[in-house]
Amino acid sequence: MASSRPPPFVEPDGPFRDELLGTQRLDDRALTLAARFTIDPRARARSILPRFEANLGMLREAYATLAVDVRAGRFVTAASEWLLDNFHLVASQADDVRRNLPPTYYRRLPTLAPPEHLGQARVYAMAVELVRHSDGRFEQQDL
Repeated sequence: MASSRPPPFVEPDGPFRDELLGTQRLDDRALTLAARFTIDPRARARSILPRFEANLGMLREAYATLAVDVRAGRFVTAASEWLLDNFHLVASQADDVRRNLPPTYYRRLPTLAPPEHLGQARVYAMAVELVRHSDGRFEQQDL
């Protein structure tokens, strides 16, 4: 039976990957988007919590699978080891999100009007762009 859950880390229109940009080009991209993003004062932002929960579920499944592999003496990659060692931090942060960012929070965020971003919170669209163009690798000075 096929799962109705969305695939992990993927937006409906594609993955969070695009051309990698250095710090200066990320700055330029942010300025371009800030000028292009117009706000729809009547719209309410779509909640990202369903995707958040789906992604967290996939991380839990990966953690459980990796734990079985380790107990069976199978090889795991460095990234897998990181998840096994740090999953408690991921779970703690997820609990923080649930506790401190209630669903009503997203409805109060400025919402974008352009058709390609319709219904997205402006901060979410900017964060997605940062992830897409940095391969999810963040340095404090870049943020």
